Amino acid sequence: MEKKGVNPTFRAKDAQRFAVELFGIDGAVKQLESEIDQNFLVSIPGSTQSYVLKIANAKRPQNLLDAQSWAMEHVAINFSRHCPPTVSHGHIRFARVCPALNGKIMAAVKDKDGTDHLVRMVTYLPGNLW
Repeated sequence: MEKKGVNPTFRAKDAQRFAVELFGIDGAVKQLESEIDQNFLVSIPGSTQSYVLKIANAKRPQNLLDAQSWAMEHVAINFSRHCPPTVSHGHIRFARVCPALNGKIMAAVKDKDGTDHLVRMVTYLPGNLW
């Protein structure tokens, strides 16, 4: 039997509150497509910088989400250091993890059924998937 509340079902106004209270980022929020988790685009008025608030499925283990976050940071920090000099990478941008106000890379929120979901924020990279 599947546990209720495993897939996040938060509203945009919840995501906006999480962005402000947990990450100190205030902006217009729009839900993005996602298969299992929930993602929200957070656009800062008057700025070109945007973010993605990622609310994880409750069954996703924290160590998996930690590994994903650390892998993103590792690639962003080390790409130029290890890239052959013949490869132009000045135009390549990488998503970066934005720490929560408490200094951690993730925070937890409860859904209406009391189920914990881990939340993280990353910088948004505009573009098309295919």
